[in-house]
Amino acid sequence: MTLIAYSIAHFLTDAVCASAIFSSQEMIPYILMYDLLAFSTQGITGIMADVIKRYRYIAIAGGLMTALAALLPIPVALKVCLIGIGNSTFHVGGGAAVLKGSSNKATPLGIFVAPGSMGLLLGMLFPSIMIYVSIALLLISIGLIWMKEYQSIEPSKDSSTFSMSGINKKIFAFIIIAIILISVSVRSMASYSISYPWKNTITLSILLGVFVMMGKAAGGFILDKIKAVPVIILSVLISGPVIAFLSSSILPSLVGQFLINCSMPLTLYMLYRMLPDYPGFAFGLAASFLFPGMAVGLGLQLSNFIILLIFMSNAILLYIAVKIMKKGSINV
Repeated sequence: MTLIAYSIAHFLTDAVCASAIFSSQEMIPYILMYDLLAFSTQGITGIMADVIKRYRYIAIAGGLMTALAALLPIPVALKVCLIGIGNSTFHVGGGAAVLKGSSNKATPLGIFVAPGSMGLLLGMLFPSIMIYVSIALLLISIGLIWMKEYQSIEPSKDSSTFSMSGINKKIFAFIIIAIILISVSVRSMASYSISYPWKNTITLSILLGVFVMMGKAAGGFILDKIKAVPVIILSVLISGPVIAFLSSSILPSLVGQFLINCSMPLTLYMLYRMLPDYPGFAFGLAASFLFPGMAVGLGLQLSNFIILLIFMSNAILLYIAVKIMKKGSINV
């Protein structure tokens, strides 16, 4: 029940932020400010969350701040700052709570992250929903106060931590974390640089959003069932050429977006397994590396070959990271 509440709150938080920004002409120039506050601060927010360790209450605070900032008649600049900080706080608190209670399973993580993209899309397409989603977020955030901490009913099958002798442990841990973060950023850059000429109606935009959401949800489940290497093959190696060369066609684009988004829970899960005592920092760090990739990708028009090369390089790097993790006693 608590996991479902977190997932709904994630959907509503992103819907509130998007609808608040796009419901007013005044808000448009503040998009960059919002993105900076909502995404690039999550690493810092994660550190603070790990110090406090009250992840559920941190998520509640983020949800309440976001909802109230959207509803209250306050200056635009202040509204943008508050919804950006609220978004960052909710994501880190909710993400850390789910990671901590997931018994080293990736399925709950996929369920949590998936609805956010749909909330963002619907908020952009239908900004008039702002008051409704804000009230709903306010209510579910209050409801979370009385809910139990999230804890998976399944026992953990693998609670091992990364272990290597001497200095090698620190070096290899740094290499793995760097690979994961580079992977997150370049995947974001390549994804945002792609245009879909067929996405010219609200219906088709929502259809694409549904496939993105389903990919994120499925990624965690698939990872738990068949492990990381098959997920890398499916979500990066196969999706790469599809996205690079067939984005002008509807069906291949939908399949490609479903597959590439399966990799999102994978990278988050890998980062958490490397930083098991710092779930807030792990979640926030991954999210903060989305922003530079997104910012660069939106300003670039990459050739099909370069996009393919990025995806192939991404797959190789992730494969190397998985193998090093296995050498350090972590099987993903």
